[in-house]
Parts: sequence; C-alpha cells; structure tokens
Amino acid sequence: MIYQREDPAVNGSRSRLRHRTNKPRFARQPSASAAVANAVDAAPPENKGDVASAAAAAAVNAAPAKDMADAATAMIQALPRSARQQTIGRLVPDQHATNKIWMWIVITFAIVLGASIVALIGAIFVSAWHKVDPADVQVLLTVVTTVAGILAGFIGGRASKGTG
Repeated sequence: MIYQREDPAVNGSRSRLRHRTNKPRFARQPSASAAVANAVDAAPPENKGDVASAAAAAAVNAAPAKDMADAATAMIQALPRSARQQTIGRLVPDQHATNKIWMWIVITFAIVLGASIVALIGAIFVSAWHKVDPADVQVLLTVVTTVAGILAGFIGGRASKGTG
C-alpha cells in the first residue's frame, strides 16, 4: 500500500493522506481468492490440487478478458503452498516434453549445418568453372562455423539433467 499526500493547491488548503494501491483490480476482491483458499482447505489432501485447479479456472473464467492474467495470478497466490506448487507444476511441461523440444531444436540445427556444408562444398566446386564472389563463400563459411558452434554447445553443454 502506498499513502500519497494530496496536493493542497488542487484540494484547497487542507492536507490529507489518501490510500492508493498498486494491486490489480481483481486482487482487491478478497472474496474470490478467499473462496478458493477455503475450498482448497476444505478438500481432502489427495484432492487439493484438483479442487485448486478447478476453483482457479472458474474464477479466471469469470473475470473480464482484460483482467484474466491478474485473476490467475491472484488465484494462484491465494492458494496454500502445496496446492500452489501442484497447480504451477501442471502448467510447466514435464521432462519428456522438454527433451522432445530440445531434440527438435538440435535436429533442426543439424539439418542447417548439413545444408550449409553442402552449399559451401558446392560453391567451392562451382568456383572451378565459374567466377564466384569470395564474399559469398566467406558468408557460407561463417554460417557453417556458427551453426557448428551452436550445435556443439547444445550437445556438450546441456545444463539440465533429468529422467525421461
């Protein structure tokens, strides 16, 4: 909460403090977040995650479109710690999905590396019969070395380890 002194020139000679908050409009409605917290607290431990997700989804869907992000944030923050972690854990991709995404990235860079090597070799062979601008060959060489370095960093420097 921020308390701000009103300007006496605007409001007359009296000086007073007025309350101003930086919270989003949805977060000022304690009934919605309190209802979610109460629903989660009342649920059995094995169902707390499902109740939290359903309550949060209902509250977010009830919010106006422009306030949905604020509503989702307020609902997640209102949950107990364990239910919050379960809800956030459902939004994050698991290790298997992350591994698939990285495999597609590495495969794409490998294809680009192969194609750029073929283009570089082709440019060198074509230069035997036709005049080739050396700047074009240097651009291809730069692409080959850059993509090879990125691919080597992907393969050798994988920071996250997990099962899956």
